[in-house]
This record gives sequence, structure tokens and C-alpha cells, in this order.
Amino acid sequence: MGLVLALGAGWLARRFAGLSSRRQLLMVVAAAVAGAALLGALLAGGLLPKALAARIMGFSLGERSVWERLWWSKDALGLVKDSPILGSGGGGWAARYWQYQTYNYYTREIHNDYIQTLVETGGLVGFLALLALLGTLGRAAWRAATSEKAPGPWRHLVAPAAAGALMLALHGLLDADFTLLVPGVVFWLLLGAVDGLTLGKRVSASAGASRARAGLIVAAVALSSVAVSLFTAQQVMREAVILSTKGAWPQSVAGMARASIFDPWSTDIRVQRALILEAAGIYNAAETPGAVARAREQYVTALELQPDGPNNHDTYGLFAMRNGMTDVGIAEFEKALELQPFEALRYARAAEAHFALGYSELTNGHSAEAHPNLGRCVELKALLAKQAAKVPSIVPQDSALPAETPTLNLQAGKALALLGRFREAQTLLVEAHEARLCELARETNQSVAGRKFETALWLLLVEERLGHAKSAANYLKEVRSLSPEPDELRQELGRWIGATGT
Repeated sequence: MGLVLALGAGWLARRFAGLSSRRQLLMVVAAAVAGAALLGALLAGGLLPKALAARIMGFSLGERSVWERLWWSKDALGLVKDSPILGSGGGGWAARYWQYQTYNYYTREIHNDYIQTLVETGGLVGFLALLALLGTLGRAAWRAATSEKAPGPWRHLVAPAAAGALMLALHGLLDADFTLLVPGVVFWLLLGAVDGLTLGKRVSASAGASRARAGLIVAAVALSSVAVSLFTAQQVMREAVILSTKGAWPQSVAGMARASIFDPWSTDIRVQRALILEAAGIYNAAETPGAVARAREQYVTALELQPDGPNNHDTYGLFAMRNGMTDVGIAEFEKALELQPFEALRYARAAEAHFALGYSELTNGHSAEAHPNLGRCVELKALLAKQAAKVPSIVPQDSALPAETPTLNLQAGKALALLGRFREAQTLLVEAHEARLCELARETNQSVAGRKFETALWLLLVEERLGHAKSAANYLKEVRSLSPEPDELRQELGRWIGATGT
């Protein structure tokens, strides 16, 4: 059907080109009016599918889908400003947009092909090349329409092919057509077809052109070989992950090693390989010697390949905390927070790590060393509120960075209790105890139950220090209903609460 429409459009275009300019203008206006009238009649008569009708009637620049894409384009100009000539490289936006975003969002594409080209290849290289390619489209269409010497019996195909390419180029202002598989392939096919139809045989006899074509073919084959290797790496990784779920740890570890050979530049493969190595060390230590050390090597390599990825720093920080490297975990959480300050989870995670180190220092008799880490927990709460104030007012509250989260209030409240600032601690801990599930802080129903138990335990100790016997008794009752060993926990924490002083 597409070919039939294309041939029909080409036939009409040939007839249209033979008309006078006045009649051409009248026909264009009449066609636009008739199209609008037909669309209105279909909408009024309820003849369009409901989903399509709702999309047409509800379209507005105020839609979230629209303003978000415009905002992403605005943020992307920050990357262009920092790398205006050569750009940030392929995938530059996906790797670095966290540092430039004005609110928290996740998108691997800007949804504007022209700004994406600016970001990845620079203004003086890739963007000018793209404009030159689009220029050939316009020149070819114009030549086919105006030149009597335009070659080929297929001349009538130029107009519809050029129109299709132009519509995709326009749609690229608000979408990622050039990088999506089907629209991207169609766009380049149309572009090449238009140029090929209008160039005809003028270049085919040139020896230089033949060498150029041969060079392009060689380059295409070489790039395709790389693409095949990268695709194979993804397939091997998926198989290795499946093997890990079945407990086949040696085969899974070997599979991830092969995936790294096929694609040595992928941070995703490196991180997944590290996770599998760590798990293999736990569940199959005999056949996975030095698993923790090898996993750490993979994390370090991943960070060398992509130093600006906050998720990689966060994942490495969790690995470090699980394996007793608290100082490394803190450094990685702080780096993740620096790279992505609009993600609420980063603040609570960094605060939890600082509290863990501060508490450890305190129980080991190093009160002076504990103080800065506990103080950092309180600072992070203030930093969250300050960052939340920067979120544009257009961002809905259900996705904007909150000024506080119950998980961060818990960590800050615990730190204040150890610092002896009991009334401040009480305020934050009560807020953390009474708060509902906070999705923006990545809470789950299970984690909320754990939060409520922990805050009740600390509130018990704080209320006792403040002399509020009745409140303390209520929290003690709650703690005993949730834990089989409340008195041991109470005694351990009570030994250190307020130990650092103010």
C-alpha cells in the first residue's frame, strides 16, 4: 500500500508541476481546507478511533510529553556549550545528562535529533554534516521538479520520497527518529533514494566515484563487524545471567568473561560481571577463588570507562559497603550524589553510609572521628531541601525532588541523637516514624516496616533522655511487638546515644 501511495503521489506531483504557479497555490489552499474540513467532520461524527480522537483533541504544548522534551533539549544545550566542536561522542547524552538536568528524569535520548547530533558530534563537525545531507535532499527535490534534464524514468518518485524524508526530519524535532531502528533506517533509505534518483548516471562513470563507493562499502563492512561483536556481547551476557539464576556459577562467570571480550567498552557488562562474580563467591566459593577482588576490578574498569555514570558509582558503593569497605562506599555514594543531585535516594544512601562509619568510630572509642560523619548526615538533609528548591515549578509534585524524605530524616535523626541534640532528633524521628511510603525515595512496603521499627527504637531512647516516660513506654511496646530482641538492641544503642556531645 505504501508503494501504491508513493506512485500515486508521484503521478500527482508530475501533473501538479505542469500547472501555473497561481493554480498550484489555489490547489494547495483548497487541499488544506478540504483536509481540515474532513478531519473536523470525522471528529464530530465520532468516526475516528477514540484513542486517536482523544490524542488530536487533547494535544497542547502544556502536555507533559511535550514540555519534558523541550526541557530535555534545553538541558542538552549545556553539554553542547561544554563540547561545541567535536561533541561528547556517541552516547554522550546518556552518559552525562545527569550533570546537566534541572530536575530528576531518566531518558537515554534527548528526543530532538538535531540537538542530539550537536551533543554527540559537535556543531562544526556532525551538525554541519547533517545539515549538508538535508541540503542535498532539498536540492535533489528542487532539481527534479524544475530541471528538464533531470534524469531517469523514475523521476516521479522523487517528490513523494523527498516528502517522506522531510516529514521524518521535521518529526525529529520532538523525537529520536534518527536513532530508532525503523524510522532511522527509513529516513536514510529515503535520503539515499532521492539523491540517487537525481544524480543518475552522472557519477557512475567516474573512476574516483567508484573508488569512493568501494571505500564506503569497506567502511560499512568494518562497522557492521563491530556492530555484530557488540550485539553478540549482549546475547552472551543475557545467557550468562540466565545461567546465574540456575546456579550454574562457573559457566555464568565464564560467559561474562566472553561478553567482555566481544564488547570491552560496555560498562553495563562490566557491572553485571562484577555482580555475578560477587554472587559466585558467596554461593560457589570453591570454584570462584578471589571473587571479591575480581569483582572490584570490574567495578574499577567500569568507572574508568564511564566516570560520569552515577548508577555505576552507586552500585560500586553498595558493593563496598557489603564487603566492609565503608570509606570506599562513602566516597562512591558522595560521587553519585554529586553527579545526580536531583535523585532523592542518593541523599539517604550517602547519609546511611556516613552514619555507619560514624557509629563504628564511636563504638571503637574514636569520638572525635565520629563527629564529622554524623554531622554530614545532618548536612545532607539541608542539601536535599536546597536542591529541591531548584526544581522548576512546571514539574509535577509526584516526580519533583522532595524537600525531605522519611529515610533521610531517619538517618539525620539518629545522627542528632548520637550528637546529643535530642529535641532536634525527636522532631526528625517522629516525622520519619509517621510518614507514609515515599516512592520518590524508592521505598517499598517492606522497607517502610523496617523504617518504622528503627525509628520507634531510636525514639524510645530519645524520649527516655528527654524524660518523657509515657511516650517512651509506648515506643517500647511497639518495638517489643516487632522484634524478639528489643532489650538487647535498646541496651546496645543506649550505651552510645549522646556520647559525642554537642
